[in-house]
Amino acid sequence: MDEPNISMRQIRKQISELLSIGKRSIHTIIKAYNETKTVPVAKTTRKKKSFRDLFDDFSKNAVRRHVHSIWFRREIPTIDKIHQAVSADDSLPTVSRTILFHLLKD
Repeated sequence: MDEPNISMRQIRKQISELLSIGKRSIHTIIKAYNETKTVPVAKTTRKKKSFRDLFDDFSKNAVRRHVHSIWFRREIPTIDKIHQAVSADDSLPTVSRTILFHLLKD
């Protein structure tokens, strides 16, 4: 980069190789800077909460109690029956069938 006659295309190519970023990304960043005179900041991604964070030991034991109550009624505990019982319980968080299935599997 010591040459004064180097083109923008060559500069973008060198920056791209140095930073391991695509040439098009470099181009859009430079273009945004020339238009707004500020460097755009990348959006930070949120870490997705796991269903394990949603359920503590008390909640897991409450789901277990619902499964045992279905067994005590001499019924086979299907995922639909367990989901219906858990959804009716106001002390437990709202849960989908898929999350409930993963919780039971865990």
